[in-house]
Amino acid sequence: MSFASTLRSLRKKHNLTQSDLAKELGVTQRTISYYESGKGTPSDTKILNTLVKLFNVTLDELLHRAFLSSLC
Repeated sequence: MSFASTLRSLRKKHNLTQSDLAKELGVTQRTISYYESGKGTPSDTKILNTLVKLFNVTLDELLHRAFLSSLC
């Protein structure tokens, strides 16, 4: 599972729209769409930490799957 699909899945599980999540993170809806399409990942640790807290997951759960799939 990639970061993009993990983020999309977590967002939907928590009944958030891309706009809702964007407001929580202080970014635009377009940025969330960019992340979910797999065109990029957050480079700001503040955003990653907010995602971890918001979705009650570990950073490993949020990113490790994407890292592992890139090795295969």
